[in-house]
Amino acid sequence: LGYYDESLTLCTSVAENSHRCDAIQNNIAGIYLKQKQFDKSIAGYRSYIDSRTEDEKFNDPDFIAPLNNLATALRQTDQTDKALEYLNSIYSSLKANGRDNDDVAATILNNIAVTQTMTGNYTQAAQNFEQALKIKESFYGTESPLLLDLCGNLAVALWASGKRSEALPWFERSLHLGLRSVQYNFPNLTESDQVQFYAQQKENFERF
Repeated sequence: LGYYDESLTLCTSVAENSHRCDAIQNNIAGIYLKQKQFDKSIAGYRSYIDSRTEDEKFNDPDFIAPLNNLATALRQTDQTDKALEYLNSIYSSLKANGRDNDDVAATILNNIAVTQTMTGNYTQAAQNFEQALKIKESFYGTESPLLLDLCGNLAVALWASGKRSEALPWFERSLHLGLRSVQYNFPNLTESDQVQFYAQQKENFERF
C-alpha cells in the first residue's frame, strides 16, 4: 500500500499520466477492500469511477470489476440499495450488449442475489442464483468446485424462503463439491495454505 501511495503521489504530479493515476487509485481501493477498510475502499472506487463517463462505466469491460467491487463494499456497509443500483446497471449493460450469458454476467447475477438475500428478497434471489448457476454450468460443467458457493447460496435462499425440501439437494450438492475440492486441492497445499483453504470451506460445511 505504501508503494502504491507513493506511486499515486508521483503520478498526480504529471498531468499526462491521469489515466495511469486512475489505475493506481483503483488498485489502492482494492487493497482497502481486502483489508475490510470499506469507507476508504468506497471513496477510492468512487474517485476512480467518477473520472469516467457513464458510457465508459457500463460498457468498458475494464470498469465492470471496479463497479462490482464498489457494490461489494457498499453491501458490506449496509448500503444495499445503492449496491443493487450499481449491480443492476452493470447487468443491464451486459444484457444490452448481448453478454447476459457470459461468465461475468453470472458473477454479477450472483452478487445481485447475495444482496437480495441480505434484504430478505429470498424468492428473487433464488431465481437469480439459479440463472447464474446455469450459466456457470455451461462453462465449467456440473462437477466444478467453482459452483460450490453458488449452490450453497441458492440453498440458503430457498431455505430462508421456507422451501426446505427444495433447499436440501442444493446443500448436499454444495457439500459434495466442497469435498471434491478438498480431495483435489488440499493435499497439494502448504500448511499455511491448508489453513486458509479450510477457513474458506468451513462456512460451507457449517451451512450443511
